Amino acid sequence: MSPNPAHRSAIVALLLLLSAAAHAQDRLGYDSAADPFEQLEAAQATAEREAKRVLVIAGGEWCIWCHYLDAFLSRNADVGGPFKETFVVVKAYFAREGDNEAFFASLPRAAGYPHFWVLAADGSLLASQNTLPLEDGGKSYDKARFLAFIDEWKAMKPL
Repeated sequence: MSPNPAHRSAIVALLLLLSAAAHAQDRLGYDSAADPFEQLEAAQATAEREAKRVLVIAGGEWCIWCHYLDAFLSRNADVGGPFKETFVVVKAYFAREGDNEAFFASLPRAAGYPHFWVLAADGSLLASQNTLPLEDGGKSYDKARFLAFIDEWKAMKPL
């Protein structure tokens, strides 16, 4: 027995909504539909509560080094764990078409993508960090350099 036309329409509408939601946030977590100012505000509240830094990462599904970063952190629990213990991460979607232009204009210019901005829980900028110095010379990141980056921020007492 096939669904009646009303059920069929409801199923199609649900599938379209699910599809739209899946496309708004790519598999890396950069949400083109999200308001990065709201994301940052939520991250600041979490950072304040958990005594962490905020790490804004600019990128998107289009960014191959964003994929390498995601894979590196997933593959290396000894890096990913301390990373999550130190930072509340905001993945801010960047596109050359001007997405989130006002948000990125409030930060120092990115030297490439992904790009890191380290902020205190109150939102004050502590550092603007190109990820190139953290790379391994291949298609990944250097574990020792990445851990040194994390340790530098972990050692500093949150403001």
